[in-house]
Amino acid sequence: GFTDSEANIAGIAKFVESLHAVREVELVPYHRFGQHKYEMLGREYLLSDAAGITEERLKQLSCILAAYGLNPVVGG
Repeated sequence: GFTDSEANIAGIAKFVESLHAVREVELVPYHRFGQHKYEMLGREYLLSDAAGITEERLKQLSCILAAYGLNPVVGG
């Protein structure tokens, strides 16, 4: 919900496409791996309610990247 708008992904794809040497883009879904570290430090983890991305949404974003001739890879 922060950087996965279709316009943002298309803008990234357009930029990466201009690099010519880069053909692969990794989509890394949001995770909460750092939440425990915040708790250990006594700090509030402000993204605890952030929703993860769905498989369907990852497919949609992958299609946008592929339309620019890029190879989308889902990481994480």
